[in-house]
Amino acid sequence: MMLRVIKIGGSLLVRDHLMADLRVWLNRQPPAITLAIAGGGEMINAVRQWDRLRPGDPANVHWRCVEMLRFSFESLAESFQSDFHFPDFETIADVAAWHRFATIIASSKSISQSPPKLYLGNVPAFYHRDTAARHDIAAQHTSDRVPRLPETWDTTTDAIAFWMAARLNADECVVLKSCDVDPASSLKDLIDGGVVDPACSRFAGCDFRIVVERLPLAS
Repeated sequence: MMLRVIKIGGSLLVRDHLMADLRVWLNRQPPAITLAIAGGGEMINAVRQWDRLRPGDPANVHWRCVEMLRFSFESLAESFQSDFHFPDFETIADVAAWHRFATIIASSKSISQSPPKLYLGNVPAFYHRDTAARHDIAAQHTSDRVPRLPETWDTTTDAIAFWMAARLNADECVVLKSCDVDPASSLKDLIDGGVVDPACSRFAGCDFRIVVERLPLAS
């Protein structure tokens, strides 16, 4: 079974018919075990503006923003759980749930026998200060060459999604945006154009397929 990581852009969280758009998009994709994460959108942009006016320690600001992503996770999880169109949905809300998921994914036999399923991950559950020490389960089954992300504004959930795909040996990482994206753009083009964050450059030449596209409207 294919393993896919998806980043749902934070600006999409305020789209009126987001759940319908996601459902149609997912139904058009090849069957996969899918791990989705959500960006912070305007919530994180407010912190960015604050930091421009009153600069703080870059690492502290970075991890503060990561913790704020819990709100995006909890809000989007409620929407998935209340939508009967997503019966095979599960959250990865805490470190224990993340360890269970990573253990399953690390077993080639388990993943090959698993049916398609959608998971929504709480970013602070798997990406946190201690991650750099490589004590989590996924790190035991992936290469030490997985890049460490800069603890600055160069890293957003775009690069975190790539990082997660690398750690899980995913087949594909899809970044869904609200803006138009030229399908002919290279990763460098997307970074230079501000479509994805600068830290994504660390994943040039990665083993997984990278897709960056606008989430189309369902109707």
